[in-house]
Amino acid sequence: GYPGVSAVSTPSGAQLGRAAKRNPQTAATTVTLVPGGVAHATIQVADAGNYDPSQCSPVTAHYLRIYPPNQFTAIYAHYTVQVCSAKLPSKLGSQLGVFVVQPGPGKAGQAP
Repeated sequence: GYPGVSAVSTPSGAQLGRAAKRNPQTAATTVTLVPGGVAHATIQVADAGNYDPSQCSPVTAHYLRIYPPNQFTAIYAHYTVQVCSAKLPSKLGSQLGVFVVQPGPGKAGQAP
């Protein structure tokens, strides 16, 4: 499945902008891990500078809040990036995108 991903300024902070939009490029399937097994999901982050500042209200996020598929407890990854604090109009798309979880380690900087 897909993890839930959003940008936050602190682990206890409110979500900044919209949560990541699911990319349907690959069909979601169940990934079962053995103890110590590894899986990954690719995240896409558009540059906040691509959006009109009056619609985006750019701020610095310091973490990604991540909910693994079918889980209700978030984990936090330290990641500093400029994000839109405003919820962009749907016609502009989403600043964050997420692909389905895949088995094995991912490769930084590459989409599946």
